[in-house]
Amino acid sequence: MYKPAWQCAKVTLLSELIKGPPPDWQQLSRKIQIILETLTKLENIGNTNMQSSQLSYNNQLDEIRQTRQKINTILDKIEKNTIKELDDKMTTLKASIQTDLDNCIKLKNELKQLSDAIHAIVDKGQAELSFIATKKCLEKIKLSKTFLKKNAVQAERSLTFQADTDITQFFSKRLGLGRILFNYPDKVFTVQRKSEYDVRIPSDSKSCDITANCVLSSDQILVTDDKNQCVKLLDLQYQVVGHCDLNAHPSDMCQITPSQVAVTMYKKKTHEVQFVSVNGGQLVKGRKLQFQHNVLGIANSQKDLYITDGTALYKYSMSGGLLGTVYLDLSGELTVWKCAVSQIGDKIYVINCSHHKVITLARDGYRVLCTFTDPDLQLPSFIHVTAQGQVLVCGASSHTLLQLNGEGRKNLATLVTMQDSQSYVDVDSFSENPPYLSDSDSDIDDDVDIDFVRERVDTISSIPPELTDCRLRNYNTLYICGTDEYGTATETKAIAEGLTPQQICDKYSAIDSAGYILAPPQEWLRTHNSVEQLHCENCDRLACANQNQCDVCGKLINAMELVNPKCKLCGNRPKVRSSEHFFLDLPKAEHNLQDHQDSVFHTELWTNNAKVITKFWIRDA
Repeated sequence: MYKPAWQCAKVTLLSELIKGPPPDWQQLSRKIQIILETLTKLENIGNTNMQSSQLSYNNQLDEIRQTRQKINTILDKIEKNTIKELDDKMTTLKASIQTDLDNCIKLKNELKQLSDAIHAIVDKGQAELSFIATKKCLEKIKLSKTFLKKNAVQAERSLTFQADTDITQFFSKRLGLGRILFNYPDKVFTVQRKSEYDVRIPSDSKSCDITANCVLSSDQILVTDDKNQCVKLLDLQYQVVGHCDLNAHPSDMCQITPSQVAVTMYKKKTHEVQFVSVNGGQLVKGRKLQFQHNVLGIANSQKDLYITDGTALYKYSMSGGLLGTVYLDLSGELTVWKCAVSQIGDKIYVINCSHHKVITLARDGYRVLCTFTDPDLQLPSFIHVTAQGQVLVCGASSHTLLQLNGEGRKNLATLVTMQDSQSYVDVDSFSENPPYLSDSDSDIDDDVDIDFVRERVDTISSIPPELTDCRLRNYNTLYICGTDEYGTATETKAIAEGLTPQQICDKYSAIDSAGYILAPPQEWLRTHNSVEQLHCENCDRLACANQNQCDVCGKLINAMELVNPKCKLCGNRPKVRSSEHFFLDLPKAEHNLQDHQDSVFHTELWTNNAKVITKFWIRDA
């Protein structure tokens, strides 16, 4: 729509506008073409979504009708049982009436016979017969009076059906056979911000270790605290408003009803599932199930419990009855760590912590639909399926949160990275209290949180800023690190300063006042082997270690695979040379480490995550 010239603030003639350079029609054409191609792709996606939506509608319509059929089958069975009870009661009633009727007719006939006999005896005048007849008459009369007294009031006997009002009320309150939800399994989340909340309470004797959480339909939040062995109730502001003690270490949690959850927990050789309800803003412990195997992960689907024990996934009824072994993987100790079930129950997602995988199983569990691996997912520890079907999985050692597609086949987005989680925060259950915040203000010997285990490969600048931050806040903090005396960074720094590796370590250890312990290699662990490495002939030394690590992604890089290697000291191209090297035979130490691990694990001072990662390192390191 064009405005009259008198309504415009400024008017420029077209003859003035066209005086500039001519338009680049090719560039405009390319831009239009790119936009047209994008719109075409969007149109194709829209058409595909329309077809998939119709297919989804048809599938869900079939599901609704199958649900109705299941309800009909259940109601038919209930009706059959009720009619059978009616028939049984009718048979009993008829038998009772018939018994009374038979007794009545029998007494009537006997009395009539006695009455006729009396007349005959009186006519004959026989005294003996008269005496006997009199006795029998009195007996029958007494018996008849008793029967008549018992049946004096002949109330009508009939059957009455008393309907189960719970059933009728249940159906009358239902607005449908279920809920219709929009399912967006591949809609990618966007992380807007990160917030941290303090969920400590005065009764906590240790720092918090959140192992699981659950949001109920009333927006109440439950979290399990492993170190303090309890479940905590949070409000919408993430303030603790209630808690209950478990007297055992909680591992995982799933929702059962809108106000109830089930918590897996362990204590020494006891493996249990504790049901906890929210009642009037308070947490109330309910029934408890005991198991003969480990209980690590738990999920609920269609009134069944799925429980993992490290190598197997079991299916149980809500009463604790074993329904079957759904999935088994004995290739490692933690091949079946945690599990989750899709909203409609057609897929089961299992974490294989040992091999850094997410396994997607069919509903029956016997078919593996797909296996997911990704460099961004290392040591997967927790998995969750949202109400809209999105699949979220956390990596403990990669410090990442990934969103997988609904099939569990590909990574849609890495929502949280090591930088986002500040590298030292374990991503436990999508809502984690930072473990570096110690709740103790006591001396270092009383209660110490070990915050970092990190290799110090260079100078004082490698001390993490988080350590300084914790100390400035007066948190009770201990920093543990290690010095690789003959590592690449140490040797390079020593050459640059004209010192030996040990002298460079002594120098910077004195500067940062951290101190270090020289641990000479144990002779019984030493072995040797010939290795090909890059050697700089100009400097007459190895150009670099056999393997270096990428500073960005952490991937190990073999120096022999470098396309254009250069010596860090002189810049010349090194050559390949074979040399003899000493190694530590780590498998020889595995038994000793295993014994030490078993001894410290029994103290129950280690968190479940620490145990999992330690077992993995000892087995696969």
